[in-house]
Amino acid sequence: MYKWLFLLVPFYFSCQSVDRNKEELKNYSDLSNSELVQKMDEVNQKIRENVNDGDLYFERSLIFQGGDDLQSAMADIDRAIKIDPNNPDFYIQQAELFIRFRKYRQAESSLITAGKIDPENLSSRLKLAEFYFYNKRLKEGMSFVNEALRIDMYNAEAYFLKGLIHENSGDTSLAISSYQTCIEQDPDYFEAYFQLGMLHAYRGDPLAIEYYDNAIRIKPEEAQSYYNKGLFCQEIGELNEALSAYSALLKIDPNFKEAHFNMGYVNMFFLKQYQQGAVHFSRAIAVFPTYHQAYYNRGYCYELMGDVQRAEIDYRNALEIRPDYTLAAEGLNRVIIN
Repeated sequence: MYKWLFLLVPFYFSCQSVDRNKEELKNYSDLSNSELVQKMDEVNQKIRENVNDGDLYFERSLIFQGGDDLQSAMADIDRAIKIDPNNPDFYIQQAELFIRFRKYRQAESSLITAGKIDPENLSSRLKLAEFYFYNKRLKEGMSFVNEALRIDMYNAEAYFLKGLIHENSGDTSLAISSYQTCIEQDPDYFEAYFQLGMLHAYRGDPLAIEYYDNAIRIKPEEAQSYYNKGLFCQEIGELNEALSAYSALLKIDPNFKEAHFNMGYVNMFFLKQYQQGAVHFSRAIAVFPTYHQAYYNRGYCYELMGDVQRAEIDYRNALEIRPDYTLAAEGLNRVIIN
């Protein structure tokens, strides 16, 4: 019945160290098209006045990237590197773009170059650790995490990466310890709370709720935190808490079909509120019309209420979507015989 949804962080997961590329790119990504055009005009004017300033091409590369013009962004960072081949920030930006183009070997090379230029460059160490983690080269990733901690022993991002590597190596105890150290350094590190919530939920530890609540506090717009909290509360029998979490989630994302489904399941299976269960399964179907499990469960609600005609319709609908769905076939046999 239940499926734990582990955090799938994209390559640009929100590690929270402050570096020049990340902060400026975030700012540009948040701008409207008209604001981007204005920024571009300003930088173009500066470039016309000083065509040999690598920092200006770097800045324009970030603007292009913020507007998803990756080809132009790459062309500008290449120009910046030709002008100043000893600036590590330029190579880090180049690596980010290589990753977007799925040119991972070139990205690795750019990050290594950045580290060679500046052996105390924290960002290059962290990005290499991140790079190796996502390429499942965990020992190399851990080596660069430790390099980052040598440079800054209080860096929250490094401890978060360390937790990810321990977790993916199968050592959940060390992962938990690293995530906890991460939030000691940065009490608002959303991803660490989220991972701690999942790891404690997997162990059946009620502390998971506290960690999910902290994740929600930091990012109240992130639907997955509410869902995971609701699912865990449902599993440990805290049904009101589960329904409350799902309800809060649906205010953020009314189309989160699993939340509708789980509210239906709680009402049907645990609370014996079959009419209310059918309502929630209907909402799940409205969001996802081929949701065969929702058709079956709504049919089962109708069957338990004695409405075999509507139950038969729903069982047939479920089988039309999924002909090998055994539960629906058994349900159909029951209502036909009756």
